[in-house]
Amino acid sequence: MNAEKIGTIAINALTRALAATIKPGLVDRNSNGARKDVDFFTELAAINAMSPWLIEIARLSIDSAKMSPTILFSDIRKLGLKAEADMNAATGGLNTYKGSLFSLALCVAAAGRSVASKITPESNSVCILASEMAQDLCQRELDSLDVKINLIGETSLSAGERVYMKYKFTGARGEAQGGFQTVRKQAMPVIRKYKDDKTVSMNDMYVQTYMTLMAHTDDTGICAKESDLAVEEVRDRAKGILERGGIFTPLGREKIEKLDVHMRGRGLYPGASGALLTVAIFLSMLEEGSKGKKRRV
Repeated sequence: MNAEKIGTIAINALTRALAATIKPGLVDRNSNGARKDVDFFTELAAINAMSPWLIEIARLSIDSAKMSPTILFSDIRKLGLKAEADMNAATGGLNTYKGSLFSLALCVAAAGRSVASKITPESNSVCILASEMAQDLCQRELDSLDVKINLIGETSLSAGERVYMKYKFTGARGEAQGGFQTVRKQAMPVIRKYKDDKTVSMNDMYVQTYMTLMAHTDDTGICAKESDLAVEEVRDRAKGILERGGIFTPLGREKIEKLDVHMRGRGLYPGASGALLTVAIFLSMLEEGSKGKKRRV
């Protein structure tokens, strides 16, 4: 597996996650979700702008056999910032994929690192390598936020950093440092259960995966908009939908649609769950690519 293939899988994962419909609160083929400033085509422009950098991150990582994981992490972050700049330019300054870019770029780098180490890229090994690259990330960047505030002020904090200061949700950094446990324990079993089921469409498989992630994620996007109580409410509603069959039953589908309307009305944008969906799709496609398999649409 080469850099172009790993990067292409990442691009396809972003596109599939975007296209999956209906995703309560997120942009999909039916609506803008809770965002009023972006739509489906804005997201496509962002993906297109990031694409060359994802391949470049894979290329750098494949050449990194003698580089320490933390040094590699620092180098891919620099490339990630360039990808973010191109994304902003393509969307008129709308940073639509910041969380997804961070998590996905890390997984792309871990996949490249696997290839460099002559290890077949699969979800567990890639996530373990990702956690090695993100070692002590929360301690280094979140536990020291008081110092950052004293030096350059509270307005310098990102939305995720403000959430951590108030609620201690570690967000994308925590998922990365922990080796994407939510993806491995919650999302991947759903994809593995349905990926070869010819009665289940790819779309519905990804929607069910997304609902599962919503039910188990401390979503910093929701928390930044309202509070930890809103996060708990959305988690509980997602769990209730899954108990009724989720996207696979008429009642579950109806409740997903109602939750989408509810979240759009309140402006609740579950970006963290969306980012983890992209990671899950990337890992599943990576495993299929390593085995030379193709899934039907």
